[in-house]
This record gives sequence, C-alpha cells and structure tokens, in this order.
Amino acid sequence: MTAISGPSTTLDSSTILDAIERLDAMPTSVNRLLELAENQAAGMSDVAEIVRFDAVLSADVLRKANSPMYGARQAIVDATMAVGRLGLDDVLHMAMVRAMRGRMAEALPPYGFDRDGLWKHSLETSIAAECISHFSAEPTPNGAGTAALLHDIGKLVLADCVPRSTMMRIAQTAKETGRQMHELEVEVLGLHHGQVGATVARAWGFPVSVQVAITGHHPPYPGDDLLSRIVRTANAMAHELDPFVENPNNSIAQTTADSILRCGVDIRRIGEMYELAVTTRDEVLASFN
Repeated sequence: MTAISGPSTTLDSSTILDAIERLDAMPTSVNRLLELAENQAAGMSDVAEIVRFDAVLSADVLRKANSPMYGARQAIVDATMAVGRLGLDDVLHMAMVRAMRGRMAEALPPYGFDRDGLWKHSLETSIAAECISHFSAEPTPNGAGTAALLHDIGKLVLADCVPRSTMMRIAQTAKETGRQMHELEVEVLGLHHGQVGATVARAWGFPVSVQVAITGHHPPYPGDDLLSRIVRTANAMAHELDPFVENPNNSIAQTTADSILRCGVDIRRIGEMYELAVTTRDEVLASFN
C-alpha cells in the first residue's frame, strides 16, 4: 500500500468542535422539530404549528405530500393535512434540506466539488435513501433521509479546520495511487470525514442511530444495521442517477444492486426506484431554482 508523503496533521476534538461552531446555526424551525423528536408526548398538531409559521417549509411539505412517492389520489392543499401524511421524521428532513442549502454551497476542490456540488450530491443521496426506504419490504428506521443528507457534512468541517495544502495533498495522493480519500484522511488526520460528520450530528442533537449511519458510510463499518446500509447504498445510488438517465439499462453497478437487495428492495423494482429518485431530484432542484 502506497503511503502518503508529508507530515501528519492529527486533529483533536476541540479543533473539530470549534469548526462546527463556525457553521451557521440551525433555523428555529429545525431546532424546534428536533426538540419534538425527543418529546414522546409531542403530537402532529405540535409539528403542524411549527410548519404553519414557516412559509417556505409549508411549501416544501405540501410539495412532498403531493409527490409521486406518496401516491396521493387527491391533492392536499392544507399544511396541517400534509404534516399528517408525512409525519415528524419527513417534516424534519424537509426542514434540514432547506437549512443545509446555503451551508453546503461552497466549492470543495480536494473532493472534486464545484460550487453547489456538495449540496447536489447530498440532496441526491438523501432522496435515494428515501426511495430505498419507500421500496424496502423491511420496516425502515426513521432518519434515513436526514442521515443521508448529512453523510458528507464532515467534508465541510475538514475544509474549514485543515490547511488547504494538506487536503490537496491527500486528494493528489488519492488520484495518483487509486486509494480512497477516507483512507488517506485517517492516515494523515487520524479520522475520516464520516467520523467528523457524526460529531456534527451529535452536536446538533441527532440520535445515535443517525451518527452511526454517517460514520459508517465508508469502511470500516461500525455496524451493519439497516439505517447504515441504506445510507451507504444511497451514496452509491447518488453517483449513478445521471448515468441512469442516459442509459437506464446499463448504468447500475452490480455492487450497488447487491447493496439495494440487502436493504430489502425487490430486484424487479430497482429500475422503478431509480426513476422515482430522478423525478424527485429534479422536482426538488426546480423548487430551489
């Protein structure tokens, strides 16, 4: 195995936490929804109350409640009814999608992301995770869409607290040797962006299951729970959505298909699932434009 040249820059927890503090604070609606998620006595009326006073979130919730994923026979035009159809987990996910838009806009050259590149990939991964959950025959856990949305948030933190020259050195070594970025991050920094992302999720109050799924979207995997498998599989799917549009019959890697099957999706419905992911992706992007 080819080692990366140059000095190591081991990160400590205080450096990471300082970088997390520099991220913009979550909107009030997100914080209130996270509080409701921890409150077993909270009901859908409490969620609806938050949504009603956030016009943008209301529009997002209505759009999602009327999307093909929910197969509504009759259009929903009231935000309270939309909340009843979606549930707290989906509403929180929609709030997070909107909240992360500006935070993930910057270019990250070491990871090959132009401006909005991280945002688009995170959004696609999030939508893919929701589609997997929708098509899975297994009872899927809450938090898949949000965990997938945040799976690469650690890259944003590393770009803030690690010298750009160090990150570019890691990227160049990955390109020259064919090694994975997350492997080289561990070698140079002492941890990879998935582990950093889990620290972000913990600081923002997300449950341990979401933290584990973010940590484990690259090997070595801390666990093989269904939520982690969905996030890993969704990450692979996100890289294949545009090739699928160009050639639906020859764009899904066998490794990705195998992972999809391990998430409980019928092999006969994989193409349909990709189609839904692409349609949903395009609708969400259009809503932001």
